[in-house]
Amino acid sequence: MAEAAKSDLRAAGKLAETSRRVLTGVVEKNSLSAGGLNINDAEISVRFKLVDGERIAFDRTVGMKREWSRAFSAA
Repeated sequence: MAEAAKSDLRAAGKLAETSRRVLTGVVEKNSLSAGGLNINDAEISVRFKLVDGERIAFDRTVGMKREWSRAFSAA
């Protein structure tokens, strides 16, 4: 996750190795249930925090949940 963020920031011209700003991300939930015969689901949430010196400039949790049906055929 860290390398992906660095790559995106670098591509956007926004990465400064000497910046006081520090971006962190913590995975708070990561689950997958794919054993069901009919419905399966996955959920992930990550808390992102941007600290500028001692000031928290950004603090937000983002998440996503998906469900899908499983096609089953008996031979």
